[in-house]
Amino acid sequence: MEEEEEEARALLPGGPNEAGRGAPVTPPAPGALPALCDPSLLEHRLLVLLLMCFLGFGSYFCYDNPAALQTQVKRDMQVNTTKFMMLYAWQSWPNVVLCFFGGFLINCVFGIR
Repeated sequence: MEEEEEEARALLPGGPNEAGRGAPVTPPAPGALPALCDPSLLEHRLLVLLLMCFLGFGSYFCYDNPAALQTQVKRDMQVNTTKFMMLYAWQSWPNVVLCFFGGFLINCVFGIR
C-alpha cells in the first residue's frame, strides 16, 4: 500500500521531473534519499568519481604488485632478473588474451540480440 502511494506521489504535478519548470517545489517525501544517494546532485557525482578513482588505483596496485616485490621474489626464489621478468610477463599475458575472449563473449554471446 505504501509503495503504491510513493509511486503515485512521484507522478503527481510538481514531482521531481517537473522541478525547475516553474512548478512549485514540494518538500521531500518522508524517507527520501539523502543528498549523496541522489544521482542528480553534484555531491553524488563527485563521490562516485572519487570512488572510481580509488578503484583504478587499487586495480593498478594489485596488477603491479610483483614489481614492488622484485627484490624479495628474486632472493626467495633464487632467480635472476631475466627469469623474474619472464615470470612478470607470464603474469601479464593472460590479460592480453582475455580481452579478446571477453570482447567475443560480450558481442556475440551476451550482447543485445
